[in-house]
Amino acid sequence: MTTQTELPETPSTLAPLKSHTPARARTRLGNWRDRFLRTLAKTPSITIAAKAAGISRRTAYDHRERDSEFAAKWDDALNQSLDVLEHEVYQRALKDDAQLAMFLLKAHRPAIYRERIEAAVAGGVIILPAKAEGNE
Repeated sequence: MTTQTELPETPSTLAPLKSHTPARARTRLGNWRDRFLRTLAKTPSITIAAKAAGISRRTAYDHRERDSEFAAKWDDALNQSLDVLEHEVYQRALKDDAQLAMFLLKAHRPAIYRERIEAAVAGGVIILPAKAEGNE
């Protein structure tokens, strides 16, 4: 495991797969899968990963449905790209974004930071607290 975070490539730098193998043969042989998974590990976009691999989104989803091993690798690659995104969001929240910081705290520590709405039942009537002024 490296200590340096590798930034994901942008969609413009992820070029479609250049191959001498026709698209139908590439799909049938599964030659696109490595490129698809590598790209998905860098960006959480199925569309961009499919374009980089030279296939349609439908082809990718069809293979995912039929091949549990490929589906597991897909999930792993997607989680890798989301980990990078989460780290970048965290860095931004630490620097200058209080709202983003609160969002992350609510996501990771909901027992402490979630918004609470208390309701009481008295004699069959539900009593809700009044809304704060301006939040109507």
